[in-house]
Amino acid sequence: MNVLLRLPIFVAVSLFSYTIASAAPGDITTIAGQGTDSSSGDGGPATDAELYFPQGIAVDRDGHVYVSELFGHRIRKIDAGTGIITTAVGTGLAGFNGDGMSGAETQVNRPSYMKFGPDGALYFYEFSNNRLRRWDPKTDVVTTYLGTGNFSVTGFGLHRTETNIGSAGTFVFLANGDLVFPMNGNNTVVRVDAASGIVSQLLGDGTQASTGDGGPAVDAQTFQPLSASTDSQGNIYIGELRRVRRIDAVTGIVTTVVGDGTQAYTGDGDDASAAQFDYCRGLIFDDADNYFFGDEGPGVIRKIDGITNIITTIAGTGTPGFSGDGGPATSAQINTPVEIAFDKEGNLYFTDFTGRVRKIEAVATIYQRGVDTTIGPKARQQRGRGIINTSAAGQTLSIKSKTKRPVRFCFSVRNSGEGPDAIRIAASKGKRAFRTRYIQLGVGNVTAQLLTSDLLESVASGGGATYLARIKPKFRKGGKRQNLSVLATSITANEKKDVVRAKMKIKLPRNKTFRRANGGRRFHGFPPVEEQSGR
Repeated sequence: MNVLLRLPIFVAVSLFSYTIASAAPGDITTIAGQGTDSSSGDGGPATDAELYFPQGIAVDRDGHVYVSELFGHRIRKIDAGTGIITTAVGTGLAGFNGDGMSGAETQVNRPSYMKFGPDGALYFYEFSNNRLRRWDPKTDVVTTYLGTGNFSVTGFGLHRTETNIGSAGTFVFLANGDLVFPMNGNNTVVRVDAASGIVSQLLGDGTQASTGDGGPAVDAQTFQPLSASTDSQGNIYIGELRRVRRIDAVTGIVTTVVGDGTQAYTGDGDDASAAQFDYCRGLIFDDADNYFFGDEGPGVIRKIDGITNIITTIAGTGTPGFSGDGGPATSAQINTPVEIAFDKEGNLYFTDFTGRVRKIEAVATIYQRGVDTTIGPKARQQRGRGIINTSAAGQTLSIKSKTKRPVRFCFSVRNSGEGPDAIRIAASKGKRAFRTRYIQLGVGNVTAQLLTSDLLESVASGGGATYLARIKPKFRKGGKRQNLSVLATSITANEKKDVVRAKMKIKLPRNKTFRRANGGRRFHGFPPVEEQSGR
């Protein structure tokens, strides 16, 4: 009988670096602020500094943390290496003295939500200047990206610098550079085209309501949109008052995925669709499509699993306050988490109404993307494709390399939900050693494995697993290719060299249907795994 089997893996044959992240929600600490209503401490440790009502937070590629002070009228920088705090943007005096000046010369007025854009610049919203500003860390120049300074909504179809904006929430840049900008004061979400700069309606018409599920988002209404984010497939999520809504990337249809409009703190351990909450602040996705948001009323941060859709609380007790530093985040009190950001190790940072920036160790899944130049800068990648298997005998994926050095790569398998199934992984030709199974964060600790035989792994229904493998290819003497070798070329330079035959085989069970992990997207870099000793 013919059976459709879809290859459930995405593969990067790459010389990218990777970093370990701990495997369970970690401890919470304060990295900046004293809980006082003042702004001070530049040039000293951030833990000794004062932050005057911290609001927005963002982390750059080097791990430096930026935090905006709503009433301190500045943006502060916490150095990743030293922990020293300095002012990056703002004079400390509220105002607007124009664009084109350095960060130190530029006046800002109640800076709030922030994001690093795809261009590496820091974008921040100013409540009282009614603008979204852009600060380029390389040139140290501040400009206006969106808004005129007037508080209103002027309609759609204008250029971003000609469009008035209202009170905003946390925004997001899409993969193509477009900006999704929620305006909670105007009950509207707009989209700014990266190429043309034209502003268009995405969701809401200004009416304060949450209606239109099942229809086009442009015809629907939204109730105080406070945050926006996007998953790996380009679907847009809007955090409203007591709801999270999803706009399909392909159809544009809007649906409610979390909450029913009731103010409550319920649902932990169950499907997120049945959960209730208050304000959805700082909505953000990690690389595994888990999403997180701050629930203002009870003072908690909640997580929705990208595979199971189960909602849990990862920080806070349900009673707002300040306590618990140095212990588990779930036992600590927090107060109105406003915005959330991740660093490349999967640590979560958030601004707290108590005048602090707090950090939770390694609760997010972040795939590493930095090139490891000590091994070599040329990355090789390959992606699994769906194949119709008419013999029901399983499928094989081959991974090719053309280097004599050991090649590290990762792959992921996910079960579509038809039942527990075993997946056999074997290497043909060349030496191989399986280093570590990466277990999804919050499930268990990362454990060492060093196997010399086939790896037979059971993947539970609806679950998934990611592996790091290492292959050392063999060459025949004289540089001749072995019989089963395949011609491989570098992505960066199409040079034909003597080709290594090192093939990794992943055999799927018969008569089972799998879906591609991560939607079949190209995967760059490694997930956070630990390379064990004992090679």
